[in-house]
Order: sequence, then C-alpha cells, then structure tokens
Amino acid sequence: MRAHHQIIFFTELATILKSGLPLREGLQVLSRGSRSVISETARAIDNELEKGLSLSEALTHIPSPLPKEYIAIINAGEKAGKLPELLKSLVNEIEARQNALKKLVFSLGYPAFLIVLCCLVGPLPLLITKGKATYFGAVFGSVWPALIFIFGVWGLIKFRSRMGAARIFLENVFKAIPMLGRGIYQLSLGRTLQLLGVLQEAGISLSESFEIAEEASGFQSISDGLKKGAVGILNGAYFSEALDNLPGIPDLQKMELRAANQTGAYDQALKRCGDQLIDGAWIRLLALAKILPIIAMFIAGAMVFSLYAKALLGGLS
Repeated sequence: MRAHHQIIFFTELATILKSGLPLREGLQVLSRGSRSVISETARAIDNELEKGLSLSEALTHIPSPLPKEYIAIINAGEKAGKLPELLKSLVNEIEARQNALKKLVFSLGYPAFLIVLCCLVGPLPLLITKGKATYFGAVFGSVWPALIFIFGVWGLIKFRSRMGAARIFLENVFKAIPMLGRGIYQLSLGRTLQLLGVLQEAGISLSESFEIAEEASGFQSISDGLKKGAVGILNGAYFSEALDNLPGIPDLQKMELRAANQTGAYDQALKRCGDQLIDGAWIRLLALAKILPIIAMFIAGAMVFSLYAKALLGGLS
C-alpha cells in the first residue's frame, strides 16, 4: 500500500474498532468497500488472521509489507489492548512523514532541474564539433558518478539486512557523507526515540520496548545499542543509562531524558526528543537541497569552461 492508502486504511480500521466491532468483522467491512487497494488488503489480512496470526504478523505477509516501525506500533497496540489508539498514532506518524517528504522533494526539484540542464547543455559544443557519439558520451560521463551514488545509497538502505558483518562498516561510511549521511542517521535515531515513546505510552515495559524497537531499527548501530539497553534495564540500569548505548543522541536531549528518571514521564520525554531530532534532521536535508543548485552551477561552469578551453586550444594548434 502507498502512504495515502495506509492513511485511509488505518483511519477507517481504527474508527471501526473504536465502535466496538471485532477485528475480523472490521476487516470484512473494509473488504466490501469501493476502493480496490483497501478492500484487497483487508481480505489478504483477514485470510492471514484465519490462519491464527495476529494483525502485526499478518501485515508482514501482505504483498507490500509495512515498514518495521509501523509493525512494531501495531504489535504494541495488540499487546496493550489499545489497538484503535495506536492505529491513530500510526496515522499521525505516516502523515507527518509524507508532509516532510513532500517538502524535501519540492526543495530538490530546482537542483535536479539544474543538474539535468548542466549535463545536457554543458557538452553541447561537442555535438557541433565532434558529433552525436562524443556528445552522448560526455553526457553519460557527467551523470554516471551521480547515478552510482544514488543507486549505492538505495542499495544500502534496501539490502542492509543481508550485508552481515559489512553492514556496520558501510553504515559508518554512509554516515560520513557530509549532511546527507548524518541527516538520515539522525532521522532514524529520532524515529527510534519516538517509537520508544509510543510503546511506553501504550504501557509496554521498558525492556520489552527496547526489544521491539530493536527489531524495527534501520541502522545496525542503533539496533545493537537497543539490545545492550534492554539487557541493562533487566540488570537494573536506569532508563537514561540504557539510552546511553544509543550512539549520536545530543547532550541536550540526554539531559532531558535523564530528567525523566525523576519524573517517570518516559513516554513524553522520548517523544519530545524524537521530534527534536527529526526536525533537526529535516533541517540538515533541506539545507543540503539549498546547496545543491550552487554545486550544480559550479559543475556546469567548470564543464563549459573546460570544453571551450579545449576547443580554443584545438583551434590554435
């Protein structure tokens, strides 16, 4: 399901469950709806429930499985008996992600246009002087580094679970990419804290919250930190001491999380700190989008200067 289908599906399911209908009856109501994607998903989930699976387990067997953190929220709702409330929290999370993503994509539109223009216009002198083959070779030569970078990042995100021992090394290399790597890592860390806050709000124990969040984590270093934190809590560590195992939490957020040891309001502290980290991550990524046009214009100028210099030197010789 695409994001807007997820929002519709979980909003309607939460409303139905809130009215008192059992889960399977609610899914059967949705399966009779007019929206084909929603109705097909409801039928697929109902078929899995008939086999004895829970809702969170069934959602891992549908054609387009949800992100692990979404499954974790639904799992927490089932365990705590607060599924309608947690589904509404999930809808809010999906909507927030979509709004932030749209803003980023909109910001990247102009840089992407400039980069494409640079690649097509920069080598134009070669089309006149050397012919089509040389021109298209120059165009490809100017875009292949960007394509390798884009597909490399996509491959790291898509296949990170299959990388074994190399995963930590590749993640560290990725995090070293200025602004982009750090921004995405901070985004993942903020979402982890948010998820822990939602799990705490649902009444899940601290150690179990860490274990659920560990399964949903996108970065291996965060997953390992959550695993150590869960063991620490079982051995009597404070909440903030367990979170010290998560690399990259800024000092300001650490202070707020330590204060939660006194108040016991872990859920609110985690959600606030998660929001702050996510906001900071989007600021980094949007700043990168503003820098890209400058880089694109510099590349375009360098390419045009290089090509005309070569043409001039060729003419003099």
